[in-house]
Amino acid sequence: MVTHGIREELVKEVREGKGDLDGLSLEEVLRKDFKQWSEGGMVLGLAAVVKPLGYLVEKVGGDEEFLGGVKKWAEERDLGGGKKGVGLMGVMTTFSDEEGVFKRELFLWALSEGGEKAGRRFEEEAGEKLGLKAYEGGKWDGDGEDDVRWRRCWVQERTENSRKQVAPLLREAMK
Repeated sequence: MVTHGIREELVKEVREGKGDLDGLSLEEVLRKDFKQWSEGGMVLGLAAVVKPLGYLVEKVGGDEEFLGGVKKWAEERDLGGGKKGVGLMGVMTTFSDEEGVFKRELFLWALSEGGEKAGRRFEEEAGEKLGLKAYEGGKWDGDGEDDVRWRRCWVQERTENSRKQVAPLLREAMK
């Protein structure tokens, strides 16, 4: 029988282990909790990460390295149907800030025409429901320039919406 104190210690160790990403590459971090779905003839890939985007950027050495790593990861996925790549790639973060306030961020990158349409539809239809606000002034947002079909990054103010709520909204936008 596990006593209350031992159970609390075990839960603490599991949480700390889940959040320890220091020894992992960006690819390993993305793979750690990656899910994929097919909808409307395209594929959605969504990685959940237990650290803020800023941590990942710092880990790989800067914005360009982070963006390049996410794009490479998405393009390398053979997600069924003999097609390489995804239509829509997302990274969802969950973490507590320095004051202990729970936060979420959502990074979304369309890598196909269908993904672009779905991303725009998702932003329009789910943006308010999820409380999506531009991440750092929209610094990673893109619309058809510099080899970026469509890309958005947000702070998700409605933190009660986890991947279990966000993924169905994304899949609905892909129909």
